Amino acid sequence: MKYFRHYEINAKLDATDANARTLTISAITVKVPADCEIEDEEEETTRIEKLPVGRKIEVEGKWTGPGEFTAYRLEVRKDEEKNKG
Repeated sequence: MKYFRHYEINAKLDATDANARTLTISAITVKVPADCEIEDEEEETTRIEKLPVGRKIEVEGKWTGPGEFTAYRLEVRKDEEKNKG
């Protein structure tokens, strides 16, 4: 029996490569398979091309190699600065 380990990365999105379907977060390459759930800050489904570089993002998935993570869910975190005041 195989056990699935769930991991999360919560950090700023440094770069996206929509053609390769990868993200860079804190020097970690995150693979984004076609069936990965991607949500914007309004909890609406979005595409990898629309992910905002520089914003905090929550990535759920598993480690698939040294410095490599494969996501099954991505969520753009709400901008706290925007919500203040």
